[in-house]
Amino acid sequence: MHLIIRYGNGRRADALLLTMTADHMRLVLHGRDETIEYHRVNDRWIGDDGTRVAIEAMLPAGAIEAVGHGGLTLSAGG
Repeated sequence: MHLIIRYGNGRRADALLLTMTADHMRLVLHGRDETIEYHRVNDRWIGDDGTRVAIEAMLPAGAIEAVGHGGLTLSAGG
């Protein structure tokens, strides 16, 4: 699943959802190598560093294709 997340300052980021439950989600941001985890607290998604995000959009994985740099190709769907 492809996500567009929005930070409290209005910045948006593209992410690929790896796992999600009712109170936990793990994702990787476009262009980054590490995964990020968020936990739902009082109906808000909060990162381990206290960063709050909102899910602005969820798109089916087949709707995206991302090509990374350095020969690494990431794709969804197909």
